Amino acid sequence: MKNAHLKLGIAAASALIAGLLFFQGCRNSKTAEEPADKAGQEGTAGLTAITLKEGTTKIAPVEIGTVERKPVGLMVKASGVVGFNEKKLTCLTARIPGRIEELSAFAGERVRAGAPLIALYSPDFLAGQAEFLQIAGRLERAAKEKDAEAERLAEQMLASAARKLEIMGMAQERVKALADSKSPDMLLTIVAPFDGSVIESHVVKGDYVEMGAELLKLADLGTVWVLANVYEKDLALVEPGAEAEVMVEAYPNKVFKGKVTLIHDTLDEEARTVKARIELVNPGFKLKPGMFAAVTVTPSTTENLLVIPEKAVRQVEGKSVVFVPAGNNRYEARPVKTGRAFPGYIEILEGVKEGDRIVIEGSFTLKSEVLKKAFEGEG
Repeated sequence: MKNAHLKLGIAAASALIAGLLFFQGCRNSKTAEEPADKAGQEGTAGLTAITLKEGTTKIAPVEIGTVERKPVGLMVKASGVVGFNEKKLTCLTARIPGRIEELSAFAGERVRAGAPLIALYSPDFLAGQAEFLQIAGRLERAAKEKDAEAERLAEQMLASAARKLEIMGMAQERVKALADSKSPDMLLTIVAPFDGSVIESHVVKGDYVEMGAELLKLADLGTVWVLANVYEKDLALVEPGAEAEVMVEAYPNKVFKGKVTLIHDTLDEEARTVKARIELVNPGFKLKPGMFAAVTVTPSTTENLLVIPEKAVRQVEGKSVVFVPAGNNRYEARPVKTGRAFPGYIEILEGVKEGDRIVIEGSFTLKSEVLKKAFEGEG
């Protein structure tokens, strides 16, 4: 019995000692954690506020501004491809069968309006000139004989023969020269209809071509079209007449200005885009059909938005922040949620409100001080 009481007393004492040790361990653990929590809070505070030393603002002035709501011209970004101005693109075809005797223009070359491109030998062309000269002689005889009816009929036939030669490709001035010289041209000369570039050549010297065969393709690249892929959500902002800017990788510092001239009537169901045609002048023929283009369309409408200068926003620890003055050279870094970017400005969705005072000049200096303080805290 006495042994039983002794064992019970020893067990109770052991339990009491264990409890005291556990309690002490918990206190030690809590005490060890408290400085870490405190250090973490101080670190957070250090990253959200900064006090500039006296004289710093003399070296790097800090300018305070106000968050404003102002009318901003919206911009629509789109990708596109440079293409030909199809109104100034032509395919020269053989209007009569014949053999290529001379070829004066080749793919890639630029030509002037009226420059000879191809000389074609064609029996049909010679026959057309012979018919024209025969009717011209008939008109002269009718005039000499003063036969008014025969003269009127001959004039009609001569006009028809002249028109036939023009359809074959003979220029009007050459038809008039034929009437004066009575000497037919052995070759039909095909000339450039406008200043442009030879885009494609489908013949070589000596080829025999049938009527309708493609000879050369010419394009006037003084103006080009850019087909921009406008997303469905932006379509309401893009209208014919809107100003547009185009940039291409080949000239990263060059902006080409143009206007939207047409919105296509169909939607690409997979990409959810609609093509907008932008026409622009092509100085120095820098823009080449097939180039990828970055397009910015500026609609004529504006929208009142809460905006601040773009330089007022800085990235700190992966967050967009602005600096708010708190008095006595102290500034707080306040996180903000940004929206669309505009030239020199950025839209603010959250973080500050209209009328709030923020740093608009010198925010880079403040960011540097914040990062410096964070670095020193880690050290």
